[in-house]
Amino acid sequence: MAEGRQGGQTGAERWVILLINDEYGTSKGGVSTINLEAVQTLKGKVVKDKAVVYATALRVPKQDQEAADRDGVTLITPYQSEGDKREPSLDWLTLEFKSHFPKSTLSSHEYQVSRDPKSVLPPHVDVIIGHADVTDTAARNIHDEYYKEADLIMFTHVLPEDTEYFKGGQRAMEASEKEDAMLSQVHNAKAAFSVGHRIFKHFKNKYRGDKKPRDHQLFFPRPSKVFEEVNIQPDSGEGELVVLSIGRVKNAENLKGYNLIARAIGIVRKYLESLRWITRGISKDAWEKSMKILEANLNSGDLKPTLRPYGTQEDIRNDMKTAHLVLMPSRSEPFGLVGLEAIAAGIPVLISDKSGLADMIKRLVAEKKLPPGLNNRIVETSMRDSDMDKTAEKWADKIRDTLTDTDRAFRDAKEFKDALLKSKYWEDSEREFLQACSIIEITLKDVDKAAAEYKAAVEDVISKISQQVDNLDRERKATAENCKQVEKEVKQHYEELISKLEKEKQEMISKIQEIKKEREEELTREKEKLETELKKSKEEEIFFEQISDRKDDTEAALRELKEKLQQVEEKVEKLSMQETGIISLVGQPKVTLKQLQSEVPGGSVFPQEKKQKSLREEDKPPGEDDKPPGEEDKPPGEEDKPPGEEDKPPGEEGKPPGEEDKPPGEEQKPPGEEEKPPGEEEKPPGEEEKPPGEEEKPPGEEEKPPGEEEKPPGEEEKPPGEEEKPPKFSSGSLSESVRFTIDVEEPTVESLPCFVTVTTNNADLTGGKVAPQIEVTSPQGKTTLIQTTAHTSPPLAAGKGQTSRVSRVWGAEWRPQQSGKHTLGVCMGGMEDLCSLTIDVSCNNPVVRLGEWGNQQGQFRRPIDVAVRGDRLYVTDCLNDRVQVFDLSGKFCHSFPTVTDYPKGLAVQTDGTIVVNSEEEVKKFSPSGELLHKFPLHLGEYSDPWGLAVQRDGRVVVADPGKHSIFLFEADGTLVKQVGGQGKGEGQFDPRFVCVDKEDNIIVSDTYNHRVQVFDRNLNYKHKFGQEGRQPQDMRYPTGVSADSRGNIVLANNGGITGGVKHSVKLQVFRPDGTWVSTISSDGDKLNLPNGVAVTEDGHVFVADSGEYDDCIRKYRYM
Repeated sequence: MAEGRQGGQTGAERWVILLINDEYGTSKGGVSTINLEAVQTLKGKVVKDKAVVYATALRVPKQDQEAADRDGVTLITPYQSEGDKREPSLDWLTLEFKSHFPKSTLSSHEYQVSRDPKSVLPPHVDVIIGHADVTDTAARNIHDEYYKEADLIMFTHVLPEDTEYFKGGQRAMEASEKEDAMLSQVHNAKAAFSVGHRIFKHFKNKYRGDKKPRDHQLFFPRPSKVFEEVNIQPDSGEGELVVLSIGRVKNAENLKGYNLIARAIGIVRKYLESLRWITRGISKDAWEKSMKILEANLNSGDLKPTLRPYGTQEDIRNDMKTAHLVLMPSRSEPFGLVGLEAIAAGIPVLISDKSGLADMIKRLVAEKKLPPGLNNRIVETSMRDSDMDKTAEKWADKIRDTLTDTDRAFRDAKEFKDALLKSKYWEDSEREFLQACSIIEITLKDVDKAAAEYKAAVEDVISKISQQVDNLDRERKATAENCKQVEKEVKQHYEELISKLEKEKQEMISKIQEIKKEREEELTREKEKLETELKKSKEEEIFFEQISDRKDDTEAALRELKEKLQQVEEKVEKLSMQETGIISLVGQPKVTLKQLQSEVPGGSVFPQEKKQKSLREEDKPPGEDDKPPGEEDKPPGEEDKPPGEEDKPPGEEGKPPGEEDKPPGEEQKPPGEEEKPPGEEEKPPGEEEKPPGEEEKPPGEEEKPPGEEEKPPGEEEKPPGEEEKPPKFSSGSLSESVRFTIDVEEPTVESLPCFVTVTTNNADLTGGKVAPQIEVTSPQGKTTLIQTTAHTSPPLAAGKGQTSRVSRVWGAEWRPQQSGKHTLGVCMGGMEDLCSLTIDVSCNNPVVRLGEWGNQQGQFRRPIDVAVRGDRLYVTDCLNDRVQVFDLSGKFCHSFPTVTDYPKGLAVQTDGTIVVNSEEEVKKFSPSGELLHKFPLHLGEYSDPWGLAVQRDGRVVVADPGKHSIFLFEADGTLVKQVGGQGKGEGQFDPRFVCVDKEDNIIVSDTYNHRVQVFDRNLNYKHKFGQEGRQPQDMRYPTGVSADSRGNIVLANNGGITGGVKHSVKLQVFRPDGTWVSTISSDGDKLNLPNGVAVTEDGHVFVADSGEYDDCIRKYRYM
């Protein structure tokens, strides 16, 4: 290895190669393209890190530097002293290289590790590469001055004696002199590579003279990967038809065939009106003259060519993607890279037969490496000016034939591309080039070494495998013996098990038959019992119907009622005996007719007497209702009877008062001793009848001094003026001993549920058939009625000698919708004011607020979305381009960057994977913030993705208001379905946020339609709910949406602004079917612009809120 070779100090052989050229990019076409291909061959997979490559360039635009960095090449630019304002020129490389490209005085290692911009050549070089007629003189001069021991290699890709003829004048005369100069520079070079057969055959003859290289090789260039990897979309040709040509026009119209092709296109334009001609490669100073040349030859007033400047390979590729045909009509072309790149891209192409590319295609077709149809893309082109019109006709026919059947043309082009790339015709050329650079020798040494190591490893593996095979064979034999024994044991065990299971089966069948028989007998008994009860119930029903229907026979109805009343009294006595065990109803007040009426639905046995008295009337003894004497409510048939004739049985009408027929032993009494109603019999002295309200009390309830009366449970003594008044009842409806109490459990907070309990000391109240109701009066006077349900069963009866104090409890859930004082009253069957309670409801202010405006930990700049998973809260901090993580109490845990602009939607999968979307892609992160996967959205123009949700199987749902759509993707990013469109119909949106419930149904916040739409997991429409308005249950610009494990839907409302005033900023709770449950708002620390929401398992909701420098996360309780 030569002294100073790169890597010599470390012992690694790395060949140092220097390419001399004026640019690194491909904007100037052929020479630069071959230079770039040489670099990529030197840095390819075969060579890997065996070569260090440097390349000179007079100017390095951004795209050239990016290409060099990608290829692993160090660019060397000219040194320019201060004050030198000249534009770099090729003379700086050719003649002034000592001033502008000095040789470095550093060691090879120091030069290699130096990170300063390179403006000096490396201290040591193994191979110098130049390009004939461009940098061959510069390469020769730098070689002879700096690196005499280095190998010199030249690329030749021009034929001056052919091409200069068409440039005319002085240039044609100087063609031979130019070739002589090229021979001088290549003389004694290690190798010369001629690009294509045409150049190779020409110089093979030239090198027969005195000036020649030591080796001459044929070089076939490979198409750039820019064109190999492009996917051309076929076009039917129904729209505009674009023809593309590439190359300069001025001073080259004869050589490049522009005068020829302009005439041909002018002919085709007569038949194809939608034709457009685009030419790429026109410099700014030559634009006007180039246009005149083309228009003069085009000879068409209907078609004006489109001229485009020099471009990179990427620019040319983009031109090809929108073209229908590429033309290469050169009348003399040493090779023709443009045509090769068009074939590699898969675009239809027409090629002049006077080109090196045509020669190569014919040779590969003959070798059956390319399909013969590719020969049809070669057009016979005459070099004589006198044949110009005839040649133009040929080209016109080919162009017209291609453009009138573009489907076939693109199909053939795809076949040609596949065959070209499959042939790998360039591999021999690349191998010869690497061998000339001496790199292939190094590679072969490494291959031999690796082969020897591989052989030794293979032999070792074979030995170990043989040993293992022997061991396995011994184990196999032992296993076979074991298997026989095990098989025998299993068979025996199986037979025993079958026998045991058969026995258990018979036993189980017997048990089932016995259970079946017992159950049938039990069901028969239950059936007979139910039939008896049903028959009895029907008899009672018929009885009451008969009573109700007997409107015209009141007296007969009363007689039947009294008989039935006697039967009821007997039943009550029996039931009471069963309930208390020892206390009977003998001696207790008899059940009166009006008490019976309270048990009949509607409060009366007579349909026309359903009207009840106001519950606010004062309690009166029987017969003392608020009516004048004689005008009390009477049953039908008893209205306005003469005094003394009320309620008399048949046969006693018309008798004087006090002379009615009496049963034996009940003769007429003296005045003052008339018969008393039940319960009002004559009392011993000291027990005379008391005024109303002073009736005798049962034992244990003796009259107390004023202010010391016994209070029911829960009705402790109140300060003077605050004594709770006993409930008022309608006369004859409820027992005066009935007392209600009302309790409210849990603090009463706006929108949150509290539980109301109503308790009475009388379990027999209405027979349990009618439940009390809660009447709620809001601070504004609005009344709401809440139904109750039986809460507990009555307690057991009291012990011996005690009074039975049984009770019944009812419960209801109350969810206040506004703050302030509410009155809760108990009513029952239309009877009001049985008990009341005043409750002060407080506002539902946030229980936690975390963060403020800023970019530090725990601060936010426009938080957009939130998500909860386990005990962690996740927030997309949009303008800070990150995700922040907190615990559920609001304590900061950590954050990580999203490596994308403006993250918005956020969701967390069941495995903890964090999914975030931006305007262009969806990214997935580990819980610690490591990027796991991403996929582009590709949603098209006007796309503006916002909310995001993830289903249980990892499928991703994205809401896009810009596209008025919802998108469903597989976990890998494959689009499954898109639903949407602008409008107000089903499945039409203007959405912002989206979530999924426990069944993976997709719930969409349809913001500008003021509603919510619900879809199944596959984006099939199910239903919608919501309407615009300002009532608590109405929506106004809904934003964030989330569903809890019970199916409840929590929705944020932005509210909108009218006349500078912001309205209806709130949170709402709905049932899965869209039934409104509650609305959450606060009187302090109010919401500003709520975005995403997320619910927790313990009934709280987090809201991402933005305001004027008031960005934060608020936490509310909602359940």
